[in-house]
Amino acid sequence: MGDARSQLWLTSAISDDDVAKALILCFSLRKTLTSRKIGVIVSKEVSPVLRKILFCTFDTLLNLEDVENSAGLRMQEFVKLYALTLKSFEKIVYLKPTMLAIKNSDEVFDETMQDTVKNSDGTDGEGVNIFFVQPFLELFSVLIKNLPSISGNGCIENQ
Repeated sequence: MGDARSQLWLTSAISDDDVAKALILCFSLRKTLTSRKIGVIVSKEVSPVLRKILFCTFDTLLNLEDVENSAGLRMQEFVKLYALTLKSFEKIVYLKPTMLAIKNSDEVFDETMQDTVKNSDGTDGEGVNIFFVQPFLELFSVLIKNLPSISGNGCIENQ
């Protein structure tokens, strides 16, 4: 089991349109009485007013302004990989901002992970809904460096 303070629910706000979704997810996690911290990754596209609301609501706000997406990934995919860089956390569970918590699910952090990254495919046809991460900066660096050559155009295609 790990220390709850070193575990993080994480979502993202890529644009102003994502902010309300991220806030609803945060409030739903709090309503379920999660004992884990709740964080949000915010892109430079989010307006200063909405960024301040996120800062006041979430336990952790991570700015993507100074992070280079050299692989040319879609931001929705890049933020999941960016979670690999958050070495101050032992385990991270990334949730799409469109998700809603209806009961406490802190037990997902108790699962022993054999891999650095694990995902749970959604049934909505939109790809990964839940992304389990154990931060590993070196893996992030390798992935960002090599993804354009692997995919050909820098984009990850949903299979």
